[in-house]
Amino acid sequence: MAWIANVRATTGFTRHRVVHAPGGPVTDIPRVTRVAIYAADGGFYLLHFSARNQMVADTWHVTREEAMEQAKLEYLIGDDDWRTEEIERERTP
Repeated sequence: MAWIANVRATTGFTRHRVVHAPGGPVTDIPRVTRVAIYAADGGFYLLHFSARNQMVADTWHVTREEAMEQAKLEYLIGDDDWRTEEIERERTP
């Protein structure tokens, strides 16, 4: 199960950056248009997706509520903006 929401606006509360190679350029991630939360590794990942549906950043949170609060701080996503979806996860034999 994943919780999905569309981004309302970017607040600038957090800045996500990419280092392209050791000693290489550092750039901002592409504009985020959608986020998803899913449970893994004993907590919840907040995944950030671009308009091209590429995951461009992620953060890990102890609770789903903390991940939702982070999404609210970064993207003005409210409680009523979330919808649930079943997701396929890779299984290890």
